Amino acid sequence: MASEISHDGIVKSITGQTVTVEIVSSSACASCHAAGVCGASDNVKKEISVPRANAPGDLSVADPVVVTITRSMGNVAVLLCYVIPLFILLAVAIPLSMTSVGELTSALIAFAAMGLWYLGLYLMRDRISGKYDFRLRKV
Repeated sequence: MASEISHDGIVKSITGQTVTVEIVSSSACASCHAAGVCGASDNVKKEISVPRANAPGDLSVADPVVVTITRSMGNVAVLLCYVIPLFILLAVAIPLSMTSVGELTSALIAFAAMGLWYLGLYLMRDRISGKYDFRLRKV
C-alpha cells in the first residue's frame, strides 16, 4: 500500500503564501465510453490551497502538478467525515427507536445529532486544516 495519496492538478493561482491547485475528482465510470450518454458519471472540480513552503519554487499558473498527502492523514479525514458520524447516527437512532419515540422522530433526531457534528467540524475548519500537510510536485 502506498504511503501517500496523490491527485493530478493544475495551478490556478499563486499568492504570497499559498498556491491554489484545481484537481478534478472523477467517479469510477467517468472514463467509460458511454459516460456522456449515461449521466451516472460525474467530474467534480475542487480547489486545494497548499502552503507556498510545500511547493517547488519555480511554479507558475497553469503548470501541471501532483498534490500529495500522507495516507495516515487521509485516514484521519475519513474517520472525521464518515466513520464518527455513522457511529453518532447509530448511537442516537437505535436507542431512540427502542423507546416510545416514533421512527421518524428518532431518525430526525439522529440526523440532527450528525448535523451538530458536521457543524462542529465546520466551525473548527481552520484549526483542522492546519494539521493537513499537502505537498506539491511539479510534473
